[in-house]
Amino acid sequence: MVIAGLVYTHDWEFETSDTSLTWKQPTISTRQPWISPENYDVQFERIERSLGEVQFTSKNQIVLNTETAGALERAIGYMSKQSNKDQLERIEFLLDKIFPSRHHNNLPEIALNYRDYLIAQEVLDKGTILKTLDDSEQALKAQIALKEQYLGKEITELLFKDKHAMAFYIINRRKIITDSTLTPEQKENKLSELQNTIQVNN
Repeated sequence: MVIAGLVYTHDWEFETSDTSLTWKQPTISTRQPWISPENYDVQFERIERSLGEVQFTSKNQIVLNTETAGALERAIGYMSKQSNKDQLERIEFLLDKIFPSRHHNNLPEIALNYRDYLIAQEVLDKGTILKTLDDSEQALKAQIALKEQYLGKEITELLFKDKHAMAFYIINRRKIITDSTLTPEQKENKLSELQNTIQVNN
């Protein structure tokens, strides 16, 4: 007969003279399970939440503006670049349910086309070297042309006109400031004219 003496210690271990009776508190893992939504390649709930910020007219037409562009970009951030065909079809199905196409809005199509544009733009950026302001201007024009290729000219204009106008303003302002052929007075006048242009566009 074995008489075991048990001692409770601070590390949740019971010690005994009989090693066969030694017991330890099981370790509890705090890692998220692989089925956690945080680990999904495509986070449908967050996509829905982001696109829920998109505004519609009384006729259920999408309001295409800078805010919509921002909502699209946030939603696309939750879509994996490696999403397979089944996942993309699932996204499109869910978007159609959330924003029914029978109401004549094409948000699902715009969202997926914008995703394809962002992937293409990332590839284009890798081969782009910007050394001068002219390089920056040409890169911006190429970016706009690529958007128009994926989204169409009209949608691109409505979604990004403010963003594009500001980008051109920054480049042109920098050109004026660094132009050594201009006098300080000429620079001031040109900068004032440029500022008025951006105010008119807004």
